[in-house]
Formats: sequence, structure tokens, C-alpha cells
Amino acid sequence: MIKRIRKFTIKHRLIIYTFALLFIGIFITGLVSYELAKDGLNRRGETILKNGVKSALAIIEQKQYDVQMGYIELEVAQEQVKELLLGPMQMDGTRPIEGPIDLGKHGYFIIYNTAGDEIMHPFLEGENVWDVVDLNPRGGDFYLVQDKIEKALDGGGFTKYSWSVRNDDEIRDKIVYSEYEPDWGWVVTAGSYMKDFNEEANIILGVTLSISIIMIMIGFLVSYKYIESITRPLIRLEKTMELAKRGDYITIDPLKRQDEIGNLILGYNSMIMAIKSGIERLKEKDEVLYNYAYFDTTTSLPNKLFFKELIEERLKVCDKICQLVLMDIKDFRSINSIYGGDYGDFILKQIAEILKEYENDSIKFARLSGNEFGAWLEGYDNKEATNMIYLLKKFLSKKLSIGGGHHYIEFYFSCSGDMIRPSSFEEYYQNASVALKHAKDLNDMNLLCFQEDMYRKLERSALIKDLAEQAIKRDEFIIHYQKKVDINTKEIVGVEALTRWSSKELGNIPPSEFIPLINNTSLIYGFTEYIMLKALDDLSTIKERFGDEVTVSINIPPNIFYMKSFEEGLKKGIRARGINPKYICLEITEDVFIGDFKKVQTIIKNLREFGVKISLDDFGTGYSSLNYISKFSLDEIKIDKQFIDSIHTDPKTQLLLKSIIDIAKGFEYIVVAEGVESNEQIEALKSIDCSIVQGYIFSRPEPL
Repeated sequence: MIKRIRKFTIKHRLIIYTFALLFIGIFITGLVSYELAKDGLNRRGETILKNGVKSALAIIEQKQYDVQMGYIELEVAQEQVKELLLGPMQMDGTRPIEGPIDLGKHGYFIIYNTAGDEIMHPFLEGENVWDVVDLNPRGGDFYLVQDKIEKALDGGGFTKYSWSVRNDDEIRDKIVYSEYEPDWGWVVTAGSYMKDFNEEANIILGVTLSISIIMIMIGFLVSYKYIESITRPLIRLEKTMELAKRGDYITIDPLKRQDEIGNLILGYNSMIMAIKSGIERLKEKDEVLYNYAYFDTTTSLPNKLFFKELIEERLKVCDKICQLVLMDIKDFRSINSIYGGDYGDFILKQIAEILKEYENDSIKFARLSGNEFGAWLEGYDNKEATNMIYLLKKFLSKKLSIGGGHHYIEFYFSCSGDMIRPSSFEEYYQNASVALKHAKDLNDMNLLCFQEDMYRKLERSALIKDLAEQAIKRDEFIIHYQKKVDINTKEIVGVEALTRWSSKELGNIPPSEFIPLINNTSLIYGFTEYIMLKALDDLSTIKERFGDEVTVSINIPPNIFYMKSFEEGLKKGIRARGINPKYICLEITEDVFIGDFKKVQTIIKNLREFGVKISLDDFGTGYSSLNYISKFSLDEIKIDKQFIDSIHTDPKTQLLLKSIIDIAKGFEYIVVAEGVESNEQIEALKSIDCSIVQGYIFSRPEPL
């Protein structure tokens, strides 16, 4: 056997001697230890679940005795059992999992009757789940509730299946023990995920790691003599490579050995010969490679690497005020989505040509990333930089119109500021990037210069994102409702749900601050569902207060609207509460339509067929509003406040709104004017036949 191994290459010998030891030691020790630990923990978990059910049955037996003795009514006794095993019923129809019996991290009790109705459940109480199936069936549908009931009636037993973890999409293996309580006709179950019990088996990973280290040491000791035979020729190779680095290309005498080391030396010699023969060709291509390295292929402007080196060199010699300006094309992703990538590249090229034309000795431009350009200014303070940007904007607007570019292109501008002089490109870029983020948050098209307090604002934004997740769990968000009023009849026809947040740590946080931050994180999914269900729960109270025909409007972010789970969750929430869908109105913005038109049409069609109303919010703020209302079946459009502000003073605005209202009514859409604050605006709206308004003149958003 050893003689055969000696015929192998060095690579194979090292693999055999080193990794054979590692594999044998790690595999046998790890597998046996892990399986033993996991099996023991699983058995302990089954015992915990079984004892939990026994304990629950003992509690029921005691309560049944109290009922028989007349100490307590049956319904009260049953509710006491539920509160003891799970917790009291909450306003939203759920129960907290806070019983005294520990069934694991995600474990809890469930009680059914023999028909499959949820007698007790953390969040599905009252529903019939007779036909619920395993989420990961193996060989056909497995009706897990039926199996629990059958085993309970047979004297008790375990049911294993796969189920999703609450508030998480992960599907795990679950085990449930069931027994039947004949006096009340209850099937009492206790269940938890297998992972809750056997997770401790992961300790075996630590043991495996320790063994791995030992095996590695042994493996390297055994293979030391082979490694030494490799290093000697490699040292020779290293010395010749050092010479090659200095431009002295020499070859090495070939070795007699024919393994990888011998082939490596031969390969190195071949490489040296190829380098010598190719050096002239590389010199000829040097200019091409330089352009690839330092210039953007789409616009031919200098790229970020070139810009960095330029700035680092200029900082060494320039004693003037230096500033880095960032230019970010607003809504460039939307332009690409609507008009296509080729048109987007055309716009970039047009902008680059204009910037080259505007460039001079004190202003240098570069393309730093997708839709971000940079300008290096020397001798410009904040005031002078602001004036330069003003002139540049006019120059760009004029040139783009002449060149056939998009007439609505706008830019966010930021600069590193003249208060401090950074020592490197990275510092300039970081400061300008921070200012650019604030410009985008403020939707400010003017030049925004960096200030020190911007970092504090970013820190606050990060803190708000962290606290938002806790706020959902602590139910800190509340809903305020603003009325929609018919100005002819003074009747309240609807209300809009608007979220407010009183943070335990930061106090009241305005929606204009926390909504955009949540929208840019994964929290938006749980947050939207949380607010939506709260609004559905409030509908009965809203009707009592404002009338039976009042609708409640709920704002839905574009990324949520596309999710299949959103549509399913909404329908499920409406059905569970016995709500007529016609009283629910979903407000969406034009951002929803930037993407797959057919998919959006399908989603809107499904929701409207279900009975839910669809409203287009902030109408008139985008590029293609009239296009949208003609291609999509809607129920309502809401005129943005920026039009309403000047409707009583600007005849052109009034004429424009009159045309929009006539078109909308031609499609049989309801028109709502947002942000109405004065009687003059009311009279102007009456004159153009807009009767539904929403704004401070009638009510501010207020809690129920």
C-alpha cells in the first residue's frame, strides 16, 4: 500500500496523509457525539411535551371539580384554563404565550375540539383547522390536526410535521403531544420545534473544532518531510521571481523530477520566455489599458480611481479652498425602468459631454458610479460653489433640451464644505456623500454643503431604525385618522389611517422622519402588516363614530404591494374580522407602476374583484399620472397638496385641476383634494366640481 502511495504526486500524498487523519478523527468523533447528544435531547423534549399535557389535564381536572362543586361556572373555568396555559385574550383576538409551563423557546399549548375547531390558540382561536396540512409533506398531504385528534382519542401520542416559525418564513420540524380530556371534550396538545430541544447538540461543533486542530497538527507533522522537499526548489523560484520584479528575467535549470514542482519550474521558465516576447506588445497596449483603468467606458469621463489619484496629488500642492461636489441624477432608476437602459446610457453620455464643455482649470468632472458624477473645485468657498452649481444647472437644462435629452432631469447636489480641509479623497467623498444623503432625504435640488451635525442626524436615523423594531413589539405605534368630507353635504365619507409614534426613548417622532427610514429597511414588511391589521381592527369603532358607510384608507408602500403574501394577508385579515371589503381603500403611489405593468394590473384587478378599493395617492407629482389613470382600473385619485396650496390664487392651477377632475370623472373615479386648509380653497374646489376634501380645515389626524 505504501509503495503505491509513493508513486502518487506530492499533491496526492499530502492529501492522503493529512486529510485522511482529519476525516477519520473528525467524522467518527463528531458524528457519534452529535447523534447521541441530539437523540438524548429529543427524548428529553418529548418528555417535556408529554408532562406539559399531563399538567394541563391536571389543571382541567381541578377546574372541572370546581365546576361540579358549583364554585365556578363552566365558561369561566374554561377561560381560566386558557389564561393559565397561554394568557388572557387581547384586543386583537390573540393570546400571549406566557404560561407557567416551559415548552421551549417557540413552544405553546393548543386545544381543539374533535371537529378541529381551535378552542385555544395564540392567534388562530375560533378558526377551524381540520384540513390544515403539513407545510413540507412527504408523500402526499398530511392532515396534522386530524392526526393529533386521532392519537388523542386513542389514548395520547406524538405528531411530527413541518411548520413555519411565527413572524418568520423559516419552516422547521415540529413535534406535538396530544391527549383527550373527555369531560370537556377537549384535545389538549403541547408542541414545540425540534430545534428548540436539540439545539444544544451544536456544542458538538466545538468539540469537532478542537479535534480538527489536533488532527491538523498531527497531519502536518506526518507530512513535514514531504513539505521540506517542496520548499527547497520553491526558494530558488522565489529568488528568481524577486529578480523578475526588478526587470531581470532569468530562467531556472530544469529539475529531473516530473511531479508538480518539476512542472512548476518548467512552467515558470515558459512564462519568463513569454514575458520577454510579450513586453513590446504590452507597451503598445499600455494606453488602451490605461483608458480601461482610469476612464468610464460609457461616458469617457475619468472614473473614480482616476479622480482619487488626481485629488490626492492636488492636495499635496494646492493651497486654495478645495471642494468635492457630488451630482446624483434624481429618479434615474425610474427613467431606466420607463424608457429603457439604452435611453439611460444616452442621457449619461449627453450629461458627460455637457460637463466636459463646462470644465476648466479649476473645475474637473468624473463619473463616480451609476448615476453619480463628481466635480473637483479649487478656489471655491460654499457661496461660490453654490453660485457655480446654479449656473451649471441652467447650462445643463439648456444643453439637454437642445441635445434631445429628457426635459425633466433634475439633480441632487452636495459638497464637502469649506469649514474643514480633509486630508484625503476618502474624507472628501465621505463628507460629500453624507451631505448628498441629506439632500435626498430633504428632496432638495439645491447644493447642500456638509456640516458636522449631519453625522448626528445619521446617527439618529440609525437609532430610529433600531428602535422601530422594538416599537412594533411594544405596540408603541398608534393610528390617527383624518376625515374625508363631502363639502356639499358636510358628510364624513371616509378616514385615512396615519401612523404616529411616541417612542419610549426619543419621545414623539414625526412620520416624516420615521416612515422614510422604515421604508428603506426590511422592517417595512412587518410594519405594514402591523398597521394594516390595527386599522382593520379599528373599523367597527370608526363606523360607530362616523357612520356605517365610512371607508378606511390604508397607505401601502410599492415594494409591499408587489408581494403575493400581502394580498393573501389582507384578504385573510378581512375575512377573519367579518369585514365587507368595500369599506377598505388601499392608497398607492405612482412608484408602484414603475416596473411590470401587467403584474400591477393583475394585482389591482384581483383586489378590486375581492371588493377592496384602490386609490392613487399624491396624484400629479410624477411624470406619467394621466397615463396611469387611463391604463389602470382605480376607484379614487387624491390630488396632491402642492396643487391645492395655490388653487385659490393661481387661475392656471385651477384650470389644470378642472381638466384633471373632468378626466377622472369620465373614468368614474372619485376625486379627493388633499391638504385643504382655508375657506378660499373650499370655494375654489366647489367652482371646479371637486366635492371630497381632506385637510386641517375640517380635522387634523386624531386617535379614536
